[in-house]
Amino acid sequence: ENAKNELTSIFQIYPKYPNLHYYLGALYALQSNHKVAAEEFKLELANHPMSVQALIAYGKEVLESGRYQEAFEHFSKAMLLDPKSVDARQNAAWANFYLKNYDSAIVLMRVAIDMDHGNPLLHKRLGYIYKELGDQATACLSFKRYLEMEPDASDKAQFSFCF
Repeated sequence: ENAKNELTSIFQIYPKYPNLHYYLGALYALQSNHKVAAEEFKLELANHPMSVQALIAYGKEVLESGRYQEAFEHFSKAMLLDPKSVDARQNAAWANFYLKNYDSAIVLMRVAIDMDHGNPLLHKRLGYIYKELGDQATACLSFKRYLEMEPDASDKAQFSFCF
C-alpha cells in the first residue's frame, strides 16, 4: 500500500515517468490481481512502447488470461528489441506451446536453455512440451535435468513416471 502511494504521488507530478506503470503493474501482479496488472502494463506500453520489460510483463498477464496469440506477439516484439532476453524467448516458447506450435516452442526453449544453462524452469517447460508431443523419453530427460537443478522441488512427485 505504501509503495502504491509513493508511485501515485510520482504519477501526479510526472504522468509519463518511465516504468511508473510497470512498477504499479508489478505490485498488482505480486498480489495476483492480474487484470489490473495487465492494465498498468498496457499503460506503460502506451507511454513507452519499446520497453522490453513492460512487453514481457504484459505478455505474461495476457498469457495468464488465455490470449496466447496476443501474448506471443508481445514476446516476439520483446525478442526483436532485445535478442539476448531469455525471459522473452522462453515465454514466447510457452505461448507457442499453448498455441500447439510445438516445433517452434522446442526451438525457442532450446535457444533459451543455450542462453541460460542454469535455469531449471526452462528444462521443466521443455519436458512438458515433449510430454505433450508424446515423446516420454525426451520429456523425462528434461524433467531429470530440472530435478538435478531443483532436487527439493515441491512438484517432484509429478515426475515419478520418469523414475
